[in-house]
Amino acid sequence: MIGNLCFTFFVVGVLVFTIIAATYQPEDPLFHPSSKITTFLTSDSNATFKTDIAVVKTGEDFVAANQTAFDTFINITDVDSAVVSTEPEPEQVEEVSEAQVCRIDDPINCRDPDVFHLLMRSAIEKFQEHHFYRFGKPVRGNNDSSCHMAWRFRPKEGKAAAFYKDYRSFTVVRSENCTLSVAGIGDYHSGGNARKRRGRGRGKNRRRIGRDLKRCL
Repeated sequence: MIGNLCFTFFVVGVLVFTIIAATYQPEDPLFHPSSKITTFLTSDSNATFKTDIAVVKTGEDFVAANQTAFDTFINITDVDSAVVSTEPEPEQVEEVSEAQVCRIDDPINCRDPDVFHLLMRSAIEKFQEHHFYRFGKPVRGNNDSSCHMAWRFRPKEGKAAAFYKDYRSFTVVRSENCTLSVAGIGDYHSGGNARKRRGRGRGKNRRRIGRDLKRCL
């Protein structure tokens, strides 16, 4: 008797819950006045029941924070100031000129600071549509009058927050009075000697791991 009564209450409860769930219609927020919707959307309530006064950062905020790194690019005045700071005293120039004789056919010393400054100035003047951020030390190219140099750059009109790499060959000539000048700049990625080489140890380790896996299989 008690079991039947409990079962009856259970069935009635299920029916009442089913009827309420089927007939319940929540209020449509579209029929609320605009002031109520605005109040709901601008409320600062959260799950912690505390006022959230933190500022939500958007993508524009992060771009503005990183933009300072892109503003510090190298221009021609930076190269000229570096040349002035490294110029020797007139007395030292006279001593060097007396000790050394200008030889036009001598190989170009790509590691010479004067050559480095010359290549940087030539690259900045040649590619005026780029912003340069770092120059690598020049290295010897394919012959005695060739130097290879790498650098990082971004297009002036570029919107992507990324740096690009390039390394090119420079043909350097020496005049009769030992003045150096750049006769030409190679194409994109033509200065392969200035490209960073990957460590040989990594390749050996990968080959050794590959052989071990083949043995296990």
